[in-house]
Amino acid sequence: MAGSNVFIASQSAGAVSVLTTILRNTAPTLDNTALSFDVPVPASAEYAGGAYTIYATVALPGNATSHNTVWQAGPISGGRVSQHSISGPNVQSLQRLDFLSGTSTGASNSRLHRRNLHGVLNGVGWGVLIPLGAMIARYLRVFEAADPAWFYLHIACQISGYALGVAGWGLGLKLGSESKGLTYTTHRSIGIAIFCLATLQVFALFLRPDKKNNYVVILATLAGVVLLLEAITWAVVLRRRKRNRAHAGANGTGVQL
Repeated sequence: MAGSNVFIASQSAGAVSVLTTILRNTAPTLDNTALSFDVPVPASAEYAGGAYTIYATVALPGNATSHNTVWQAGPISGGRVSQHSISGPNVQSLQRLDFLSGTSTGASNSRLHRRNLHGVLNGVGWGVLIPLGAMIARYLRVFEAADPAWFYLHIACQISGYALGVAGWGLGLKLGSESKGLTYTTHRSIGIAIFCLATLQVFALFLRPDKKNNYVVILATLAGVVLLLEAITWAVVLRRRKRNRAHAGANGTGVQL
């Protein structure tokens, strides 16, 4: 997890070693650096039964006895730690550990929930409602029996889709601001482009609201572009998840984060 203070246990030629570092990105080099809190006694580790055990003495930040901790395992190659999987057990390893009592409780992974909500809001808003509104205006307006219902249904889809999309977009910006050292440039750029095009499209409803005006072609074109960008975004996300799963199963020396 980028921005985290970590203890990394690894094995080379049968010798187990531990280093400390602050993760700046998802593929850091194995340089031993100081953490943001004091480690008065050098950490050590042992490997047995397919698992690493790390022994460390730390000065608890802020004199607080309870802190969130994450345990991860991932491949290491060429002196670099590869990103662990972001699905399955790897997203369920967060716990709140009380160093005074030695007990732990499962911590709420609110970030994962917000990330899923971000995807749902954007998928429904940009990918379903806005294109649906454009199709209603394009294909239902030719039926006299559907007049004026098609017009109001078109507006309802456009406005509700835009509202959901903006909510998901804003949540994405918030998640991005919390991900120190981790930037998905393509995903972010496409998201900004979708927001700008959708905003331009919705403004057309306020500039020319009469159902008899011929701005439908423009709206349909913008909706098509938005839908295409949304499809590209999902392709990028799914490819990234597939790559992460592949990294999780790659051969190499195990590493405990």
